Order: sequence, then structure tokens, then C-alpha cells
Amino acid sequence: MLVIVAIGFANRTPEDTAKYAMEARVDAHCDQTIADSALGDERRMARQMCGLMKASVKAAPAETFASAMKDTSVGTAGPAYLPVESFTVNLQPETGEQFLQVGMTLQLANSDHKNLINTKMNIVRSRVLLLLSEKKASELLSADGKKKLSHDIAVALNLPFYDGGKPQNVTDVLFTSFVIQ
Repeated sequence: MLVIVAIGFANRTPEDTAKYAMEARVDAHCDQTIADSALGDERRMARQMCGLMKASVKAAPAETFASAMKDTSVGTAGPAYLPVESFTVNLQPETGEQFLQVGMTLQLANSDHKNLINTKMNIVRSRVLLLLSEKKASELLSADGKKKLSHDIAVALNLPFYDGGKPQNVTDVLFTSFVIQ
């Protein structure tokens, strides 16, 4: 049985392998996000978001992911950085009204990705605002909570901007300010 599986992988094109890897990353992220979610509305929202992410990856052609993998190769250009205007959002209530004000810079694979993200900033801001407004202050207070948020933002921003489009290549989200009140 193991030999058959290995042969199956050997016959995959690089594009199929790249798409499979992206599907596996999204599945793992979604499983962790749902497991970390509280019961009720938060878990339901996490499932809905994961469903959308999985559908976007599944609908995208395999070539999309292979080209994104090529863009991540080490080159002379190196990463590009894109500061994003600060966000202020109401958090999910726990102990009364709380809000989050956060500034961030996106680390991108190269300047081509920087230019693409810059032209689609309205979609970027919308995705980040939706993600931030689902959070509770208690989830974000620890360093691990901030690291998870950084990862979640990168995953959300790496989804293609439209059906059949190429995924972005946000390699890191760097917080420049982070205030919860």
C-alpha cells in the first residue's frame, strides 16, 4: 500500500504537488482555529471562514500554487515590506466594550507581491477587519495570541483576491503597535 501511495505522489505534476501542499496547510490551520474557538457563535464563525478558505483553494487551478511557490524562491530582490494603515475595531464583548487598535507591516516575498497587495488594499483591509472583529481581548493579550493572530492574518491575505486568481505571498505580519482598551 505504501508503494502505491509513493507512486501516486511520483506521478503528480509540480503544480498538483503545490496545490496539495496549500490544501494541507489550510486544512491544518482550520483544524487548529476551530479547535481553539469557543463553543457557539465563535466556533460557527470559524467553521464558516474555514469553509470559504478551503473552497477558494479548491477552486483555484493548480498552476496558481506552483507559480506562487516559484515566487518564494530566494532571489536577489529579497522580501518587500508594506506598511498598512492602523485598524481600530470593537472586539467581541467579554467584560464590557473593548476595542483593539493595531498597526502592522506586511512582509511579502518580493516587490511584485507588494505592488499587487497595494492595488487591492480595499480587499486586504476588509479581510483584516473581519478577522480582527471576531476576536476577544483575552485571545490577544498573550504573546502566543498575537503570534496566532499574525498567522491568521497572513493565511487570510494569502488567499486569491478572486476566483481562479493567484494567491498572494504574505510571508509575515509584523505588528508595529498593539493596544487593547
